[in-house]
Amino acid sequence: MIASDNQESKIVEIIKMIQDAIGTENVYLDIIAQDYKILPGLKQINDQILALSEKLGLKCLVHNNYHYPNKEDKEAWEVALAIKDGKKMYDDNRRKPK
Repeated sequence: MIASDNQESKIVEIIKMIQDAIGTENVYLDIIAQDYKILPGLKQINDQILALSEKLGLKCLVHNNYHYPNKEDKEAWEVALAIKDGKKMYDDNRRKPK
């Protein structure tokens, strides 16, 4: 999360660079809709992103961080993560969704 660095000028510089490359109308900022009790620092980050979107005249996308729609899809997601990370399903150090 770029906003966690609290370096607004650097963030603005990066956003402007992206705007120059692909056009302002194609740049959106992303807010994650998760429970702030689970991720306490997220509210501060989302607030900063929202303030930046207002300051720079950018639209925001809001999403929830789900990776599979049904519980029975969890294993498929674990396989996809293992493949992406170059791991095997039996590797102890592979990423596992919670």
